[in-house]
Amino acid sequence: MLTSFAANTVCNKYRWSRFIVQASALTGRFFVSACLCLFPGITLAEEDALEKYAFEASCSTNKFDDAGTVKHVIDGDTIILADERHVRLIGINAPETGRDGRPAQIGADQARDYLSRLLHTNRDIKLVYDKEHNDKYGRTLAHLFLKDGINIQALLLKRGLATPLNIPPNLAHLDCYEKSSEFAQSQQIGLWALKQYKPVPVESITINDLGYRIITGNVLRIGESKSATWINLARNLALRITKQDLPYFPDDILKDLVGQDVVARGWLYYTHGEYRMQIRHPVDLEIRQTNGKP
Repeated sequence: MLTSFAANTVCNKYRWSRFIVQASALTGRFFVSACLCLFPGITLAEEDALEKYAFEASCSTNKFDDAGTVKHVIDGDTIILADERHVRLIGINAPETGRDGRPAQIGADQARDYLSRLLHTNRDIKLVYDKEHNDKYGRTLAHLFLKDGINIQALLLKRGLATPLNIPPNLAHLDCYEKSSEFAQSQQIGLWALKQYKPVPVESITINDLGYRIITGNVLRIGESKSATWINLARNLALRITKQDLPYFPDDILKDLVGQDVVARGWLYYTHGEYRMQIRHPVDLEIRQTNGKP
C-alpha cells in the first residue's frame, strides 16, 4: 500500500482533503482513499479499517443493466459518459459546487476530486437502473459500480463525502446506502465532522440554519392538507410528507406520533412564516422515545 506517515501528517497539518492514490497488492488495481480533514484527519489505521469495510460491505450485485465509459466528473454525484449521457448517482447527495457566481458548499470540491481520481483509473463502469430511468432534467438515473462490482455510491458515503438521498420510488439500494453512511457518521469523518451535520434541537434553529440539517424535537400535532400530512414541531417547524410519498409510511409510524421525540433529516427551508422540511421516506424520520419514555 503506497501510503506514508508523512502524507498523513501533511493532511492533518492542513486540515482539509489531500488525496492519496493507493495500490492493492491483492487486486493489482488502483483506487483512491481520501484523507479528510477539517473534517479531522483520518489516521492510517482508520483508513485501513475504512478500506477493509468498503470491500467487505461493497453492496455489489451480479445483475447490471448497462455499461459506460466515464468522460467527465461534474461534481460528487453527477458524471458525463463518453456517449454524452449525464448520469445522476441515485441515493446520494454531495455538496454543491460553485456556479452562477455562488461559492461552492463545504466539501463540494473534495467529493468531486475524490470521484474524479477514483474514475480516472476506473473509467469503464457498470450501471444499474431503478424504477425511474431519468430525472426532470433529462439526466440518466443510476446506481454506479466499478468493474469489480464495488458500489461507487457506497464508497462516497463511507468516506463522508455525501449524504443519503432517499427519493421514492428509486430505493433499490437504500439499506446499502444507509449502512454506508452510518459507518461515516460513527467515525465522525467527512461531512459528519462538521457542525452543520450535527443534530440541532428544533428550539435552536435560526434562519442561518437553512440547508441540509438533522433536527431533533417533540411532535406537537399532526395536520392534514389536500397535498400533504404535516408533522408540527416547536419553533414553527413543519415536517411535510406529500400524499404521493405517504404510502411509504406504515400506519404505525404516524399513529400516536404526537408527544414523541423525533429526529428528522433533510433540507430545511423557510416559507410562509415557518420552517419546513420535506420527509420522503421513513428512514429520514427517527422516533427517539415513546410517550416521553426512553
